[in-house]
Amino acid sequence: MVPPVDGGQILHEGNLTLTAGYCADLDSDAPNWLVDDSCSSNAHDLRLEEGSGNLTAYAYSMDMVFAPANTAASVETCASLTAYFKYVIGSSLKKRPKLCVRTSGHRYSWVEITGVRGDQNPRSVDLHVITYAKRYDD
Repeated sequence: MVPPVDGGQILHEGNLTLTAGYCADLDSDAPNWLVDDSCSSNAHDLRLEEGSGNLTAYAYSMDMVFAPANTAASVETCASLTAYFKYVIGSSLKKRPKLCVRTSGHRYSWVEITGVRGDQNPRSVDLHVITYAKRYDD
């Protein structure tokens, strides 16, 4: 594991490109975040929807919340936010929001949108992801 950053041990940090129709497991320590297009695993946390380009908290137990734009990544910030929802409308991704995602492994992931490709509806998004090791239900 990576040393503590802003109050939380990091389970996995890195960059991820998600293409429309694909899902990623933010709790995974695999270098490719277990990205695939079957999206059949309950472990998958995010999906970029085909057509709409919406970024969706994929399984029934996951959700996300916008983090304040001027806030640095931290597990404490994620733990303090309360206005959760299930998806970000594709056109809103171009604003490059920061998100906290509650994952299938009951962890917080800090997700920054760093790039968006596609005109009206995104065809792919670039993400910088930090998943914290501590489970929020511990």
